[in-house]
Amino acid sequence: MQRTVRPDSAPVGADGSLSRLLETEARLAERLAAAEAEAARIRAAAVEAARTAEAAFESELAAAVAALDSDHARRQAARLSEIDAEKRRRTDALQALPAAVISGLADEVVERLLQATTRDTP
Repeated sequence: MQRTVRPDSAPVGADGSLSRLLETEARLAERLAAAEAEAARIRAAAVEAARTAEAAFESELAAAVAALDSDHARRQAARLSEIDAEKRRRTDALQALPAAVISGLADEVVERLLQATTRDTP
């Protein structure tokens, strides 16, 4: 292959290989620009999909937390109601005891305390 020198000192092949090389470079640059644009589009779509998924997750999480809070409040109210009912039942049972029974129980408690105290002292 014979080469000639152009006035700007760039070698040019007799078969036009430099012009083909420049054309190939231009086509590759166009393809690269198109690929970069497509990659940017895909990235933007992925970012948007991630934001949408994150928003959906946040919404689902908020709904789940609200449901748990509601369930907890309901269970707590039910348990407090049970405790209050038990308290009322026990109060009513104690109030139904005759005074003589209460006095006898109190005497028994005092007697047991006195026995425990006298056993522990040397």
